[in-house]
Amino acid sequence: MLSDSSSSQGPKTSRRGAEKEHRRASDAGGRGGGAVPGNRRHRARFALLAGAIPVALIALLAIPGDDGVLGAVGADARGIELSVAGAFHAKAAPGGVSNSAVYIIGDSYSRDSGASDPQHDNMHLVAAHFGWPVDNLAVGGVGYGVSIEGSNSQGECGQTRCPSYLEQIAQIPATATRILVNGGKNEVNVDEADSDAHIDTFYAMLRAAHPTADIVATSPLWQQEDEPDSMAHMRARVEADVEAIGGKYLDLGQPLVSEPDLISDDGEHPNDDGQAVLAGAIVNAFTKLGDREWTTAKGIQPVPAPTQP
Repeated sequence: MLSDSSSSQGPKTSRRGAEKEHRRASDAGGRGGGAVPGNRRHRARFALLAGAIPVALIALLAIPGDDGVLGAVGADARGIELSVAGAFHAKAAPGGVSNSAVYIIGDSYSRDSGASDPQHDNMHLVAAHFGWPVDNLAVGGVGYGVSIEGSNSQGECGQTRCPSYLEQIAQIPATATRILVNGGKNEVNVDEADSDAHIDTFYAMLRAAHPTADIVATSPLWQQEDEPDSMAHMRARVEADVEAIGGKYLDLGQPLVSEPDLISDDGEHPNDDGQAVLAGAIVNAFTKLGDREWTTAKGIQPVPAPTQP
């Protein structure tokens, strides 16, 4: 039996009480230093997001199946059906090989819709600028929780069903280190509460599936006429949610609004000039971010500036 060496030093303090005192001291130290550390703030916000999702659903998502595919089916707190589906198979990277690819989740604004050639789409131009190897999972017509089926899906993804952003998570291998989330305008006509749930669920599950990946999200874009109020709300939601999981947010503005010369004949998607403008906005935002993990190609040293004679 251990002796009580503290009997002559005042009242005994239980281990639990000591831990509480230690936590109070740590918290007080954080407050005394000013701003709450970012990682603590992110963990708190992520906990709030994850709390809206069934724990079992996140647990299932975070565990790869026998074939390495992340999969789960369930419903969020609002009863919206969520499916990270077995129909979309993750692309395995060779074992032991560093995965430097940038995985793009998005919609038609991440593809060549409206461009004269796939080489002119904004994601291709950005990747070429920074020297990224890219796996572009984006498909037109979808959103954070919006998928499309039937005849429309055949023209967009060549399948009977095109996956939402949430479902595109299942296509990213566990080795991914960089994930770019782009677009989102197809949520514009979804009920605001449902759209919020889609966005909240997506970012919580993306982080659950890729706990160490560097995640960047761009602001949803609009075209031609003034954007609806729902777009401004969506941008704020995306910004809050990606930063809550420790990711980064790029505000691209609205470079296509009131610029009809940048829009293709379909009245919705950027033409070649519009694609170049979007690419420039994304490049500028990444450059301003200053994160060399994104602005310097992996394994490729930047070209040194010429020396002056």
